[in-house]
Amino acid sequence: DIPVFSLTMEDYRVHCGIDISADAGANVLAAASGTISKVEFDPLMGQTVQITHNGGYVTTYRNLQTKMPEGIEVGASVDAGDVIGYVGDTALIEISDSPHLHLEMTKDDKNINPLSLIKFESVDSSTDYED
Repeated sequence: DIPVFSLTMEDYRVHCGIDISADAGANVLAAASGTISKVEFDPLMGQTVQITHNGGYVTTYRNLQTKMPEGIEVGASVDAGDVIGYVGDTALIEISDSPHLHLEMTKDDKNINPLSLIKFESVDSSTDYED
């Protein structure tokens, strides 16, 4: 509910996730086992893969390259650590930012902070979460 300033759009907007800085083309790994529930190109957030997990959890990976790994399609099962995409620059509304993965998580359709469940080796200031 707290808007943050978007460099690309030059306005304030809600940012429902975290941005994880990474080199373009870096592997994006599934955070947990589940079933791919969406693979689409969102006009604003770019190439997107969504995974539904047990317990009402859903992870959404955005700003991916349009080139997808073989087998990444709706209905496919993935294990934690499987490559589900590659860091890209396809999110139109985040194009001014350096290459990154935009990661969102929900539990029972409510946004949650991914940092409350996933531990990273290092987290920089671009991982600010706003719900």
